[in-house]
Amino acid sequence: MKHQSMRSLLITVIVTLVVLTIATFTWPQALEPQHISCNACQFENDWANKFCVNCGVSLAASKQAKLAALQREQEQARIEARRKFVADSLARAQAAEQQRLAREKATTDQISRNAVTRVDTSAEEVREDARVPAFPAPKDKRPWYQTMLSAPAELPRLFNVPTAEVLGSLDLYFTGGGAFGIEKERNFLGHAGLGLGDIAEVEFATQAVINSLQQGSSSVPTSAFKMQMLRARDHLPAIAASLRGTTSWHYLEGNDPNISFETRLTKLYLVASKQFGQATAHLGAGLTDVRVRNPRGWRFHNPAEKELQRNLIAPFGGVSIQANPKALVMIEIEGLPSYNFVEGGTYDGGGIKNIWAGVIGVRFYFTNWLAADTGVRYRSDFDGIADANIQANINMLLPLGRLRTVTKAN
Repeated sequence: MKHQSMRSLLITVIVTLVVLTIATFTWPQALEPQHISCNACQFENDWANKFCVNCGVSLAASKQAKLAALQREQEQARIEARRKFVADSLARAQAAEQQRLAREKATTDQISRNAVTRVDTSAEEVREDARVPAFPAPKDKRPWYQTMLSAPAELPRLFNVPTAEVLGSLDLYFTGGGAFGIEKERNFLGHAGLGLGDIAEVEFATQAVINSLQQGSSSVPTSAFKMQMLRARDHLPAIAASLRGTTSWHYLEGNDPNISFETRLTKLYLVASKQFGQATAHLGAGLTDVRVRNPRGWRFHNPAEKELQRNLIAPFGGVSIQANPKALVMIEIEGLPSYNFVEGGTYDGGGIKNIWAGVIGVRFYFTNWLAADTGVRYRSDFDGIADANIQANINMLLPLGRLRTVTKAN
C-alpha cells in the first residue's frame, strides 16, 4: 500500500507539471490594444495613429511603454494561473490520497503530508518570481538623423493627381516644376503642404488650366484643405476628401494683352487608394465650379450676364508601382478646366469644358527626403505626339514633427 500511494502521488505531480508546461508555452501573447494615451497631453488616440492627433507628438514611446506594461501584466497573470493550477491540482490529489491513506498506517499519512508540504514550497517560489521587475527596453543609440526617416517619404500625390494619403503631423513638403518641351507649355507648377495631426493637411499650390487665348496652358494660385476620412484596413481602401479653390479672381490674357478675362474656380473631390502588393491604385472624382467675368476682346452670349458659370464633373486616377527601393513608376490621368474663347467670339457656359491630361514616368529618391519626378505628358487637345512634353518636379519633405520627437528622445 505504501508503494502504491507514493506511485499515485508521483504520477499526479508529473501530470500536473506536464500540463503546466504546455499551458506556459501556449499562453497567448499580448494583444495589440485599440487605443493609446499620449504621454505629453494624455489624449486618447487610435492605436493605428503614428502621432498624437491633439499635440502632434510621436506615439512610438507611448506604444512601447504600453506594450511593456501589457507584457508585465500578462506575465503576472501567467504566474498567478500557474500557481492556482498547481494549488488546485495538489488539493485534488491530496483529497484523493487522504481517502485512501485514512485506512493505512500513521507512517504512510506522514509521508503524504511531507510530499504535499514540499510541493507547496515550490508554489511559494513561483509567487516570489512574480515580483521580479522586467528589464527596460534598450534605447536606440543611433543618431537622430538616421532614425528620423527610415524609408523614402510617401508624398500625398503622384505627378498631379492626389492620393488618399496625408502628410504626417507637422511634416512640410515643397514641390517645384512644370511641363516643358514646347514654348506654349512652359508653365511653372508648385506645391507647399503642412501635415496636421496625422489625419489632415493644408496646401498652397498652382493649378494648370487650359487657355485657348494663349493656345496653351496657364497656372492659377490655389489653396486646399484635405482630410483622410478612412484609413486603409483589411480589404478597405484609404479614403480622403479635399476642397481646393483659387484665392481670388485671377486675370488671364491671350497672346494679345487686349484679349483677356478673369476667372476663379473651386474643386471638391473624393479619392480612394488601395495597395495590391508592390502596386497602389488611386481613383477619385471631382466637381469643379468655374466662373468667368470681365471679358475683353470677346463677349458673353447674354449681355445681361455679369459672369459665366459651369460645373465640370471629371474622374481621375493613377497607379504607382514600387520598381525598387529608390524608384516608383507612376501613371495618371485627370481632367483640367479648359477655356475655349477666341477673339471676337460670343460664348456662354459651353465654352468651358474638360480637357484630359495624362502622365507616365518615374519618381526617383536621391535620399529619403528628396525626390525627382520625370515623365511624359500628353493632352487630349494635342494634334499629335510632337506636342507631348516633359513634366519634371523636384520634391522635398521636411519631417519637422518627427525631428522634434527624435531630438527630445536623444
